[in-house]
Amino acid sequence: EIMSLKLMDNTKPLSELAADTSEGLGRLNECTSAKVTEERNGAYTLQFTLPITARHYAEIANNAIIRAKPNPHDDPQLFRVFKSTKPLNGLVTYSCNHISYDLNKTSVLPFQAVNIGDAIAGLKLNMIGGASFNFWTDKSTAGVFENKIPQSARALMGGQEGSLLDVYGGEYQFDNLNVYLRASRGTATGMMIAYGKNLTDINQEENIDAMYTDVLPYVKMSENDAAVAGDLITMIQSDNPRILNLDLSDRFDQTEMASKTAAQIKALVDQQAAAYVQLNQAELTTPKINIKVSFVNLADTEEYKNIAVLETVKLCDTVTV
Repeated sequence: EIMSLKLMDNTKPLSELAADTSEGLGRLNECTSAKVTEERNGAYTLQFTLPITARHYAEIANNAIIRAKPNPHDDPQLFRVFKSTKPLNGLVTYSCNHISYDLNKTSVLPFQAVNIGDAIAGLKLNMIGGASFNFWTDKSTAGVFENKIPQSARALMGGQEGSLLDVYGGEYQFDNLNVYLRASRGTATGMMIAYGKNLTDINQEENIDAMYTDVLPYVKMSENDAAVAGDLITMIQSDNPRILNLDLSDRFDQTEMASKTAAQIKALVDQQAAAYVQLNQAELTTPKINIKVSFVNLADTEEYKNIAVLETVKLCDTVTV
C-alpha cells in the first residue's frame, strides 16, 4: 500500500518525465487507496481510487502518467493509466501499468545473437519505437537467441518460448526507462520469518498438474510427414501413468534429417530424449510446492528501528521461514 501519487504532464517526452523531480501537475492527495503490485519477472501495476470531487479528477484520463514510489527502497516510478471504472459512490478506480509496458507497443525486427550481451544490444538496435528505453545486463551467458518475426520488445523479453528470459534466465528489474536483466536481483538476507516473531499466516499448496511419470519423445519434420516416435522413457513406475508427449522437432535440421532412415531418426530422438530427461527428471517428477506467507514488517516498528536493515525484505530476496 502506497500513497503520495503525482499526476505528470504526459505531453512531455518520457525521458524528461523520468528525470522530473517536481510535483508535476499536482499531488493526488485525495486518493482513498493506492496499491503497487510487483511480481518476480511478472506484473508491475498500480491501482488507486479517487473521488470525483478530487482536485485533479478531470485531468486524469486513459494514457495519463502517474508517478508513485512503489516501495520504501526504489525510486519513484512512472505508471500509465490504461483503464478506469465508472464512478461507484463517487469513487473511480484507475488501473495503471508500469511505464515499461510501453514496450508492448514497439516492434523488433528479426535478428540473431549468440550470447546475452549481443541479444540485449540487438534488441535495442532492431527496435522500432521505444527510443527512450535502455537495456542492461550483468550476465555473460552464451546461447543462441533468434527473433524470427517482428514482435514487441516486451514479448521478446519474457513470457514465451525463445524469449531472453527463456534462453538466458535471470531476474528483471525495472527502473522507469531502464530495464535490467540481472543474474540475481535479490540477496540472501538472513532474515527469519517465524511463528511468535513476525509470522501472521502461512499456507502451503501442492500441485501435481505439471508432474509426469513417463516421457514419449517424437519428431515431426514437416506437415505432411508422420511423426517418428522414440521409446517411452519411464521415470516413475505407476499404475496410473502421466505421459509427457515431448516434441523434439526444433532440435533437428530438416535438410540433414531428410537423408536418414526412420530407424536412424528414432535413434537420434532417443538420444536427445535421454539427455532431456537426465536434465529435467527432478522437475518433471516432483510436485510444485508454493508457500504463501504473511508477516509483519518489523523494519517499520519502533522496537526494531535500530536494526531495521536486518528486517528489510525486497523483491527476489531469500528469507528463511
